[in-house]
Amino acid sequence: MGLTQGNFARFLNRTQSTISDWETGRSEPNLDDLKQIAIKCDVNLNYLLGLTDDWGNVTLSAGAISSNNNTVNSHNTINSAAPTTPDEAELLSLWRTATKEKKNAILQLLK
Repeated sequence: MGLTQGNFARFLNRTQSTISDWETGRSEPNLDDLKQIAIKCDVNLNYLLGLTDDWGNVTLSAGAISSNNNTVNSHNTINSAAPTTPDEAELLSLWRTATKEKKNAILQLLK
């Protein structure tokens, strides 16, 4: 997202030293941290866990996928949307926590 450690720490309400520890492998984010990162950065949790690539493509090891409206191509990947920009991720994060009244006001403003 192009954020410094300090900016990313503030974005997640963590300390810069925590982010540094994650980046250097001295510690790892817990499940709640990973969920917040996925939500605030608008990425799939599977991407954070290393199960998908940068573009959100999921590689299948075997078997079929059902009931998810995705199309599996001949290379056994599922294609999803491109990553969002930092501004888009911040807007999405703010939208998800906004009250109904704030959401209505934002929609009216954008119209």
